[in-house]
Amino acid sequence: MHRYFLHTTGQYDKQAQIPIESIEAFINKKVVNEQISSSCQQSLVGAIKKLYLLQLDQSLRLDYLLPKRSETSYLNSSPKKRCDVY
Repeated sequence: MHRYFLHTTGQYDKQAQIPIESIEAFINKKVVNEQISSSCQQSLVGAIKKLYLLQLDQSLRLDYLLPKRSETSYLNSSPKKRCDVY
């Protein structure tokens, strides 16, 4: 996941150089373009937060990027992609 995340954030050689805007764009791209599921989005945000905490001892506040709870019935919702973002 670490290498994939760094690869997709472009020009940054080190994790500490990646601005929060690039992290937001990475997650939003997965949600909008690749239509990942809510549980996958939660895992992705959690993995990025854990990565920063363990490697840089930096706590990122990314909870606003977590999916919102909805009233949608899962029986009528469109299928989402599996969580294979890593």
